[in-house]
Amino acid sequence: TWATRLTGTAPGRAAELPLWEEIAATADPRTAARDLAPATDLFATARTLALTLSPETTGALLTDVPAAFRAGVADVLLTGLALAYRRWRGADGPVLCDLEGHGREDLFAGARLDRTVGWFTSMYPARLDVGAVDWADVPAAGPALGDALKRVKEQLRALPDHGIGYGLLRHLHEPSRGRLAAFPAPRIGFNYLGRFSSGQEADWGLTDGGFHADADPRMPFAHELELVAATFDGPAGPELTVTVHWPEGLFDEDRIAALTGLLREALEGLARHGSGPGAGGLTPSDVPLVALGQPEIDELADAYGPLADLLPLSPLQEGFLNHSMRTERTLDVYAAQLGIDLEGPLDPARMRAAAQACLDRHTTLRAAFHYGDLDEPVQVIPERVALPWLETDLSDRPDADAEARRLAAADRGERFDLEAPPLLRLRLVRLGGDRFRLVLTAHHIVWDGWSVSVLVRELFALYAGARLPAVTPYRRYATWLAERDRAAAAT
Repeated sequence: TWATRLTGTAPGRAAELPLWEEIAATADPRTAARDLAPATDLFATARTLALTLSPETTGALLTDVPAAFRAGVADVLLTGLALAYRRWRGADGPVLCDLEGHGREDLFAGARLDRTVGWFTSMYPARLDVGAVDWADVPAAGPALGDALKRVKEQLRALPDHGIGYGLLRHLHEPSRGRLAAFPAPRIGFNYLGRFSSGQEADWGLTDGGFHADADPRMPFAHELELVAATFDGPAGPELTVTVHWPEGLFDEDRIAALTGLLREALEGLARHGSGPGAGGLTPSDVPLVALGQPEIDELADAYGPLADLLPLSPLQEGFLNHSMRTERTLDVYAAQLGIDLEGPLDPARMRAAAQACLDRHTTLRAAFHYGDLDEPVQVIPERVALPWLETDLSDRPDADAEARRLAAADRGERFDLEAPPLLRLRLVRLGGDRFRLVLTAHHIVWDGWSVSVLVRELFALYAGARLPAVTPYRRYATWLAERDRAAAAT
């Protein structure tokens, strides 16, 4: 059974114990006049206060912001919570928070959790450190909010398997149980339940009377503050509601209202910032194949614009790069060229659009090879690169073919800057009447003989208006290469 296999895997999580001890030891300043008292702070004394965000703010928090930062909704909400809670308690530094997850982690082969019902809850502590954020940046939706979200996202990504190992060690591993039990529980707990549809198209929905999962009145509070967030689809659109539960003996309602007011400011600030121009970007967990920290990633984004990916070079690309760097003053022997003679009616604007679409489809064609200030060169893949395109009309020249060859030779002789994408340029030459020559010039570091035929085939298919299947991501090949033992492969 699932429970039996969990028990059996607990000892294998022992290596995580130092991580969880370090997190649990995070300073957690008191926010009430006294600490939580399990004997008296029962759910019979529970008070609640909720805040609901507008559909516009909710939509941004659920879609725009996570997309811009490649983050989850919970990452965004926890960033807002950390900002607000830190302000509310009047002390900077990390925020210690218990997170509740669904617990349905893919741990065992053959475990079909998608065919089960019930609550597979996992609970684990997280340290949320938003860094140095001036509260004035919060209502102003300043760039510090983006930095804070990136930090929290990376801190949560660093927790193995969404924290399920903590519970295994805390409850099912005897050598670890006492060590983790010695730490006090965080003062706050957080759970995002997800989105609930109320439309007629849904397979099921909430009753008109709402949804209540009341705890036994005799059960003690596990935290001073319990925050439960959920999104409900309403007539005007989705609305995010955050409900705060607390024992009445710890705080009065005005004190909690101050927290929910700060949380509203933080979430609205994140929504405005994350929906604005220039927001978002990659973080180290998005680019695991390269050893770059956030400062280096941000510097590359400043230099190249919004980034789609950062990848290592293949061994062959490393060779091309090194040889090209040693021969910077001579003709680059790795500049390749293909000329295609065309005859018949041709729409230059349509051909240019088809060529740009090829560039948009294939990440390698947009790659720059950045090496100047890094320990190891990387492939920088911008989200968007404009195709260098030239049109030349030689139809009134008697030496049109000879001049077209001269222009092609000049294109071939112009060296590519390997740090300036794309390493591909096209020239369309009108030779006269319905005769054209399309000249493709590229560096061998981004194409070879096999890929040229694919590119040309796709170019003319797109020109004809065909719909092409999705491209197999180059990252898949880069991952395969990274997983190989180069030393073993060389023998």
